[in-house]
Amino acid sequence: MSLPPKPKKKVNIKTIRPSQIALRAQIERLGQRGEFAERAVWTLWGLVSTWNPYWEENQQLLLSLIEDEEADVVDQLSNLLKRKDDTLKLKALGALAQLPYFARKIKLHMANKPVMLERLRKLICVDLSNSDSYHRQQLQVRAARVVAAMSSTPFADNTIASLLVGHEGMLE
Repeated sequence: MSLPPKPKKKVNIKTIRPSQIALRAQIERLGQRGEFAERAVWTLWGLVSTWNPYWEENQQLLLSLIEDEEADVVDQLSNLLKRKDDTLKLKALGALAQLPYFARKIKLHMANKPVMLERLRKLICVDLSNSDSYHRQQLQVRAARVVAAMSSTPFADNTIASLLVGHEGMLE
C-alpha cells in the first residue's frame, strides 16, 4: 500500500515579484513596531535573495524607488539597526547584505549613507572577548557581511572602498 502523493504547494507569484505599490508598502512597514516590521524585513530579504527567480527585477524595482525618492529601503533597514530587538537587527543585516548583490548603483547608494555606515561600524567594533552571546557574535558577522557586500566585486569600484576607508573600524 502506498501513500497518496503529497500535494504540490503553489507559489503565489505576487509574493516573489510584487508590484511597485506593494513593495513601497513593505518598505513603509519597516517603520512599524513589532511583528509588522519583522514580517516586512523578512519579506524584503526574500525578494532580493538569489533563490528567488525574480531577485534581479525586485532589486531594480527597489533601485527605481530609491532613485525616484519614493521610498529608500536602505534608510528603513538601517533604522532597524538602532532598535533593541537583536532578531530584527539580524534580519535587517541579512537584507542589507543581499541588497547590493550585482548592483553597483545600490552599492554606491549604500556607501553614501553615513548613518548606516556608523551603525555598521558600531556593530563590527563591539568587543566580544568577554561575551558568549550568539546573537552579538552574529550581529558582528552580519554587519561585516554588509560592508563586504558593498565593497566586493562584481560591480564594485574604488569609489566604494574610498567612501568606507574614512570610517574608523572599516577597511583600515
